[in-house]
Amino acid sequence: MEVDGHVYVYSAYYDARPNLDWPHVRIIATAEDDVHAYKLCCLLWYGGSRWRLPDVAEMSVAEVGGKYLSRSRQPFGQYIFSCRPGRNESGPPRYVSLVTRHTTKLTNLLPIHVPPPANETIEFGVCVKTMYGQQDAFRLVEWLEAHRMWGVGEVNFYAMATDNITDGTW
Repeated sequence: MEVDGHVYVYSAYYDARPNLDWPHVRIIATAEDDVHAYKLCCLLWYGGSRWRLPDVAEMSVAEVGGKYLSRSRQPFGQYIFSCRPGRNESGPPRYVSLVTRHTTKLTNLLPIHVPPPANETIEFGVCVKTMYGQQDAFRLVEWLEAHRMWGVGEVNFYAMATDNITDGTW
């Protein structure tokens, strides 16, 4: 969907992860030039037994990819827009619209996807290819810590002909 001829929005998601201070609506989009120049804001639409006017929410912008050129040789950037719903709302909004401050005509209305809450913890492990020779212990620990942060519960190494330092049997 198009916003004011320069911003193209793809989809919107409700982000209510437990580590956030408050839920956000995340919008995936591309835009010509510098998206900050458009001064966009979000209109959050809530459904219920009857419709009402949308809430206006400020938007923060994160550039998430490189620039690429369109057919018309215009540079486009890849963005995630974040809008924070009001604290007095009991549930997620149903739709979001992006508008500029001078918009008189609404050109987009995106449904907000609400992922189901995770009911169970998924445990998983990683099997690593066979190791040979001497390995840098600091890089190995760094690699293991990164996997631990990603939720890996177990790592299996197959050590063949490693030196005593790597093997830990010194």
